[in-house]
Order: sequence, then structure tokens, then C-alpha cells
Amino acid sequence: MQLLIASAISLLSIFLLMRAVDWRHAVEIFHQGVSVRWLALFPIAAICIVVLCGLRWRMLVGSKLNNGAAFIAAILGLGGNMLLPARGGDLVRAHYTQEKAKIPYSSIISRLLVEKVIDLSTVFALGMIGIFVVGSPYSIHDSGVLVWAIVIGGGSTAFLVIVLVRFQSAIVSMLQPLFRLVRRPHFFEKYVVPLLSDAKQSLSFSFMTVPALITLGMWLFVYSPAYIVVANFTGVALTYQEALLVLFAGALGLMVPAAPSGIGTYHASVVSVFTLMGRPASEGLLLATAVHFLFFLVYAIPALLMFGCISAARMLPRNIE
Repeated sequence: MQLLIASAISLLSIFLLMRAVDWRHAVEIFHQGVSVRWLALFPIAAICIVVLCGLRWRMLVGSKLNNGAAFIAAILGLGGNMLLPARGGDLVRAHYTQEKAKIPYSSIISRLLVEKVIDLSTVFALGMIGIFVVGSPYSIHDSGVLVWAIVIGGGSTAFLVIVLVRFQSAIVSMLQPLFRLVRRPHFFEKYVVPLLSDAKQSLSFSFMTVPALITLGMWLFVYSPAYIVVANFTGVALTYQEALLVLFAGALGLMVPAAPSGIGTYHASVVSVFTLMGRPASEGLLLATAVHFLFFLVYAIPALLMFGCISAARMLPRNIE
């Protein structure tokens, strides 16, 4: 059912985009302005993202996960998110981490939750930087939708953290009768209680500071330049500040449950921010399509190959026996 709903959201987004955007103009822009030499820089940015994601994940999980396994987990997560709906690659990364580090699932899921809190917080910080700090050529009125998105999203994230940290005991007390009602008290005690306890300890300023700085640096100095590289490849002019806003909007689009890699919702978010910036929607569609396709190539294919190798390695001893 969740897959059907996600697919329906993506199909609806694609349908509305095709009705609202002049895709022929997007093709024309690409034909007239394509510059292949810019593509040489994109793999460098993609590798840097894998390294930083792997480093951050190892810091969150701990030293039981070695660097090599952390980088493989990062590729499986990034590639899996391009292939599976509802950010399913994160669950693949969690499962691989559990197998390699022998850490309880409750601890890994709680660190995954902490990572998502960091991601959300830095995405909203990115939007604030794009609108107010770097210097916006647009009026506050034009940026009003983005400002409200930042305020509501940032406030919701802060509220979630406060509830998990301050009211962990109350949450346990409320959930315990529900799990007894569905006859799953053992599951609650073995997995849910440790998860909430670990999340409470991990959602601290001291634990999250360095991973958050890595995340913010990755958005500001790797992802944003990568968007500019892709924009130059497609013939779309994009300033650094515009890249920040596009990146922020794209990240919001990926939060919506949709088909693999946010097909449709991601594109709609990028097109929307181009419209808010007074830019042609066709440019936004072209950039979103190119970014989506290139990240799919550099992450999904290696993830599939790694998953195949891991699966083959598991089957080999059985075949020998």
C-alpha cells in the first residue's frame, strides 16, 4: 500500500509537471548550451560526498565500523535511495552496518534517526543561508514561501528533538500498553525501549556537533558546487546563492514519500523554486532531470554491483558445502 501511494504521488507530480512546464523549451536549452567538459568535475564531487557520508556515519555509529565498511555502507545507502522508495537505501545501510559492526539494530536505527535530525536541521540552515546570509536578489515577499517552509520545518524538527529528549519516559509509558495490547511486549522491551534510550543520549549537542558541521560543509562546499557543475553542463546559468536555494528546495522534495529517488516530487520542488526566483520553469525541469540522472548513474550502478558481490559472497560457502 505504501508503495502504491508513493508511486501515485510521483505519477501525479510528473503529470502536473508535464502540463505546467514547456519541456520542449528545456530540450532546446540543453541542445543550445550543453557543455560536456563540465562533466569531468561531477565524479569528483560524487566521490567527496561518499567519503563525507561514510565519515559521518562512522562517527555516529562508532569505531566498531571500520572506514572501509563505512564507505561501502554510504554507497549502499546513497545508491539504495536512488533505487528504492521512501529512502529505502537507509535501511539497506543499517542492515549492512549491523552485519559488519555487530551493533544492535536498536542502536543503529537510533543513530539513523540522529542523522536525519542533523540532515533536516542543516537543510533548513541551508535555506536560511541562501535567503538571508549570502545575499538575496529577490524580495522577502518572493521568498515568503521558502521562509515559511524553513520556520515550520525547523520548528517541527526542534519539537521532535525536545519530545524525544525531555519526555522519553512518558513516551515509553504511553507506548507500553499499546504493545501489550497487540501482544508484542517482548519486541517493545528488546527493541523500542533501547532505541528510545539510545536516541535520548545521542541527541546531545556534544555528540551531534561534529557530524552536523560535516553535513553543513558537505551541503555548502560539495553539493552546491555539484549543482553548479551540472547547471553549466546543461546550459543553465546558476549562481552559488541560487544553487543553495535549489538544493534546499530539492531536499524538501525528497522528504515527501514518493517513488525511488523522489521521482516527480524532487523535480516539482526544483521547478517551484525556479519559479519563485523568477526563472523559467523549463530551466528548473532541465536541471532537476540532469542532477537526478547523473546521481543515479554514479550511485545506483555501484550500489547494485556491491549488493551483487555481497550476495554472491554469502552464497559461496553454501555452494561449496
